[in-house]
Amino acid sequence: MKFKSLIVFTIILSCLSLTAYAKDKDVIAVWMLEEGKGDLVKDTTGNGHEGKIIGAKWVEGKFGKALQFNGTSDFIEVPHDDTLSLQTYTIIATFKIPAAPTGWYTIICKDTAGPIRTYGLFVGTNGLLNCSFSTGNQWRGIYDINVDPDLDTRVDDGKWHTVAIAYDMKTYRVYIDDKLEAQKKITDKPDAADMTVTIGSWHGGGWINGLIDEIYLSERALSEAEIQKFSSGIATASPVYTKNKLAVTWGHIKL
Repeated sequence: MKFKSLIVFTIILSCLSLTAYAKDKDVIAVWMLEEGKGDLVKDTTGNGHEGKIIGAKWVEGKFGKALQFNGTSDFIEVPHDDTLSLQTYTIIATFKIPAAPTGWYTIICKDTAGPIRTYGLFVGTNGLLNCSFSTGNQWRGIYDINVDPDLDTRVDDGKWHTVAIAYDMKTYRVYIDDKLEAQKKITDKPDAADMTVTIGSWHGGGWINGLIDEIYLSERALSEAEIQKFSSGIATASPVYTKNKLAVTWGHIKL
């Protein structure tokens, strides 16, 4: 029995060592939303981008826990940091919207109270995605069905969806549930919004009525193959960022 325990302990240490080397320096923040209680959400990258929950309630999600937002006042606020003002990025979010939006719903946004937006992921009243940033006084991204006809998949059907935005200042890509929804050649530099990141709203509006499970933010535009790994959740695609890695490892090993 002692010998088996030693083997198990060695395996765990090996896994943890591999995990340390697996961390991606380009990952800026990961909000797993697995706390299940309290009014703080942790950034499991260790970069310190914790969020304050304003009103949202803990519920069961697609991958463990999630937060439910009431559509009128609930959101999460992450303090501003220069590392969150990205020029290139990948945003991956898993969420569920039970019915057609009554207004614009925000998944995640970094903007000011005015027309400056570094990045934003929204769902419009037509149930379609709006993925955009500002450059000067101009909007850029994929956000208008009249201009971007490929952007035609509704996500307000009461089902869980994993959406990804990838931008490298060459091409702007949007994915829904593993599949490329739309892409566009864009070379503009996003404006740097020096205010907080908000999840579930923008500053003063855009409150989502729905559930958000997890969000991943990287300063690198991931490839399609990398993005497709997230269909089973961040814990599968990037297990290094899973909370309580040691406990999970112990739980999966049988003596």
